[in-house]
Amino acid sequence: MLALDSTIGCIEVAESEVLDLFRSAPVTRSSSPGSRPESMEAHLCAIRKKTLVKVYLTFVVNDRKIFVYTAPGKGTSEAEYSRDLEEALECARAMGFSPERVDLSYSPAMREVVVRNSKILRLPGAKVAAALKQGLAGAPTLPIAQKAQVKEEAPPATTAPTPLLSPAIQAPPASRQEASEPGSQPKAETGKAHQALLAERDALTAQLRQLSLQHQQDAEELSAAREACAALTAEKEAILGQARQTEEELHVKEAKAAQALDEAAGLATRLEALTRQHASTEQEHEAMVENLAQARQDLAQLAEERDAALESERKAGERQRETAAKLEEAHLELERLRREREDASQRLTAVTQEKERQEQELAELRRLLSETEAAQDAAQHRAALLEQQQATAESEPDDLRGELQRIGEERDDALRRATASDEKLGAAEAELADLRHDLADLRRELEQVQAERDQALPAAAPQLEKSPADDWPYRPHLESPKVQQKDDGSRQSPLPLPPNPAFGEVARFEEFNVPQQQEHDWSATPPSSGPTAGADVASPPPGQEEPFFVPLGDLAGGGFHFGADDGAPILFMLESGLSAIEVRNTEDVLELHHSINNAYLSPEGNGGQESCQGYICCLRKEDKKEVFAAIYGTQSKRTRVYLPEEQPQDDDSYVRTVRGAICFAEEVGLMMEPVSLEGSAEKKMERLKRCPALRLVGPA
Repeated sequence: MLALDSTIGCIEVAESEVLDLFRSAPVTRSSSPGSRPESMEAHLCAIRKKTLVKVYLTFVVNDRKIFVYTAPGKGTSEAEYSRDLEEALECARAMGFSPERVDLSYSPAMREVVVRNSKILRLPGAKVAAALKQGLAGAPTLPIAQKAQVKEEAPPATTAPTPLLSPAIQAPPASRQEASEPGSQPKAETGKAHQALLAERDALTAQLRQLSLQHQQDAEELSAAREACAALTAEKEAILGQARQTEEELHVKEAKAAQALDEAAGLATRLEALTRQHASTEQEHEAMVENLAQARQDLAQLAEERDAALESERKAGERQRETAAKLEEAHLELERLRREREDASQRLTAVTQEKERQEQELAELRRLLSETEAAQDAAQHRAALLEQQQATAESEPDDLRGELQRIGEERDDALRRATASDEKLGAAEAELADLRHDLADLRRELEQVQAERDQALPAAAPQLEKSPADDWPYRPHLESPKVQQKDDGSRQSPLPLPPNPAFGEVARFEEFNVPQQQEHDWSATPPSSGPTAGADVASPPPGQEEPFFVPLGDLAGGGFHFGADDGAPILFMLESGLSAIEVRNTEDVLELHHSINNAYLSPEGNGGQESCQGYICCLRKEDKKEVFAAIYGTQSKRTRVYLPEEQPQDDDSYVRTVRGAICFAEEVGLMMEPVSLEGSAEKKMERLKRCPALRLVGPA
């Protein structure tokens, strides 16, 4: 049942929450007998609040007061609110209103215009020019409330209720007896007046009905005009938006036009400058034409000078070739002297080591001698004491005599050991003197070799510095083929380095195609690792640049030894059966290191070099830790995995193995840097997928 809610003055709602909206034409009526007639409009609306729908019946009186009727509670569901809506429509029709549905099948903008033009609705945040007054005074009573009030208060009556408009009652014909009575004539006049009033009432009723029909038509026309006005308002707003957009485009075009005018002015200025430049160029051209003849004469003279210079250059080339031959002989002599110096250095090192060993033995012998002398002194002291005691204790038992005899034997043994130590010390001192003599001879020989080298270098250097070919530009057609071959053999031009790929740009595991690992030829003879070979690799001959690639093919046969902090060597061997480091779970990855640079290496050891990257991965397998080293070729897309000779068994050996792997990478020219594995599991998986040396073979 609908009830008056005096707290609501205007219903604030968004356009999307309005489900139904009804509106009636204004009706003129009086709230009570004798009161002044008022213009009243009826409005109905269904508002959705979340999942419930609430129906409102609203009356607007003289566009100043508003009375809102609604059912108690928060509302009903969307499937059941039609019952409340029909009840409100019947109540409005019973009060003499004709509500009509307002079409809401428009776009959101048009629906917003309809809601804004309604007298009972207001958009959130919108300003209202004149708010309607709400309250209880003058509120109309609904027919449902009137019926309930009549049933509760009025006693049962046998007579029918008096209708609002009484029908016309015809006066009964006057009887003869009444006509004869004295008051019959006034009654007849009263009846005639009553009939005239009834006729006038009927005429006014017909006129009222006609006016109601005309008013209803006017209301319909007004509703259509309002809808047209709303459509025109929306169209007006659209046109205003287009006008603003057109105005903005006009401003942009004006700015472009001003810019074009500025550019045109600049072009005009540039044209004037070019015109002046053209005039000066023509003058210069005329001067150049005049100087052309003189230039031709100078050209002929220069041609003669060029021929003379070429002849002089040819002679200088011959002298240069002779100097190069002498320089080559000097290089060979220097190479021989260098080898002799290295041999002498090795012999000197061996002699020095032998000297240190002999000095250590001599120190040990001296220590033993001092201990023996101390023991001898102690034995002599004990013997003296015993001799003194022997004189005063001849009556002692036989056990004292046995002890005295034993002490005498110990003294004799100590004396014999001291004598042997003295002999051995003399032999060691003689051998040390011989070693010192040999060391002095080697030092003199080394100084002589260095002096010969210093004399040979200044003799060859002035010939190159005073070569006349330095005064002339380089002529490749005059270069000797032999000299070119020597230069090509002694100097390697560095290849252009490829761009170093960033660590974050490596392909994913699914997109990375790693070819099969080729087996190594284990029957190949490993390279010699003698002192001479090591000296040749460590120190190239003068004039020859050190190679910038490392042959890793030799590592497959014998591996690489690398020492940790405690000096224990760690051997890394190539595992030919692995083409990548297999990871079964991301949680098993303890450490990951990658190289911050690329190194040109020769993985197969046959001289073919490529840019390589280095990776070190430490995995947890059950209760153990394993260390892997990998070298990845960026051109061949191949990964070579190296394993230590023995995986770590405890934390200390694990730390030494990791350091050995880092030394292995740094030995071939790769600078390693740890990769951060902190963060979520997704970030850790993303970092691991960026490493081409890893292959995920299990669940993440």
